[in-house]
Amino acid sequence: MNSKEQQTSSKVIWPEGIYFDTFQGMSEDTLDFLCDPKAKTSEHFGGQAPLPTLFWTTEIYSLGKCYRSWLNWPWLLPIPVYGDHGVTTHDLLYQHEIQNASRYHLTWNKRRHEITSKQGFKQIIRVPHPWITYRRKLGVTQKSDAKGTLAFIPHGTPEMQMSSFDYSNHIAELQNLPSDYHPIVYCFHVNEIHSKVHLQLIAKNLPVVTLGKADSPMFVDRFYDLASNFKFATSSHGGSELYYCHELGLKFFIKGLPPHYVNEEDGNYPKGTLELDADVLEVEKYDLFRPFPPTESADKDRFISNALGLDVSEEQCKQELIDIFKKEVWRFPGVTLYRLALAFLYKLLGVPTILNLKIRFSRHARN
Repeated sequence: MNSKEQQTSSKVIWPEGIYFDTFQGMSEDTLDFLCDPKAKTSEHFGGQAPLPTLFWTTEIYSLGKCYRSWLNWPWLLPIPVYGDHGVTTHDLLYQHEIQNASRYHLTWNKRRHEITSKQGFKQIIRVPHPWITYRRKLGVTQKSDAKGTLAFIPHGTPEMQMSSFDYSNHIAELQNLPSDYHPIVYCFHVNEIHSKVHLQLIAKNLPVVTLGKADSPMFVDRFYDLASNFKFATSSHGGSELYYCHELGLKFFIKGLPPHYVNEEDGNYPKGTLELDADVLEVEKYDLFRPFPPTESADKDRFISNALGLDVSEEQCKQELIDIFKKEVWRFPGVTLYRLALAFLYKLLGVPTILNLKIRFSRHARN
């Protein structure tokens, strides 16, 4: 990150008044503030006003921001296509990826692209992961004095809860790692901050951090701002963080037993206790990243490259996507025109004024 971007990061990546030492962790108040489910202030959005979206999968976790940065797509316009919202090892499209109004589906996974293209539900386009195009554009790299381990704690969703995950044993196993892997900082997803599980670690004076709300455009910046400080990273399952950390240069390892999940409301899975995925790529992931201590290998690099679309030409793919976006955006005139009108009001009256009006209106509607 160059000096100008570094200066900007302290003002924009983390809301004004948020100060913390990466290796000491965040205060309980800071964790709660960053994950406040009711907050829609410009501070939570890095000074950027929130606008309505078309498809959540191509906006969440800063993906919308990254697509716009890469394609020079205006902030005023919605992203008019569906796509993967993380790094998945699942071969087929989920129901929500089929049952939507988009004619296109974007994926970075090579195997998934090959298999879903034969399903016939959508036009499947393989693209480089937008986080990677964004990281390259900013020039973010692992810091030369990187140390310790960033430990990602597994998380559920409002529709799918974790069950039978032993936090105490998992933390104890990590704390017993050799000295080269210390200090260890624990990163919690917004859903687990809401469940207050992190308080167990704070009570033991263990450092806890979070990337905050998943719909914040600053999510990706916060990830790299934190992860770039570390030499190692780990989790008990190896979700999207595994791929992002390895690509950044961290040595990632899977440690501990994976969580089990109970599906209550997610229509993409059968209800009840779920078995772990047995997809080919899921098995290969464990084979590559379970061995300890972690080592570099060409097989790992190939696996990550295939999963993130690192072999896809950015420039060639960029023009194809711009042409698709220009064609598709006016298939959704309602959301497109609403975004334009709301953006005009933000500029005319100011972001705080509009946000306060929306909050007051929503409270009045509930009453």
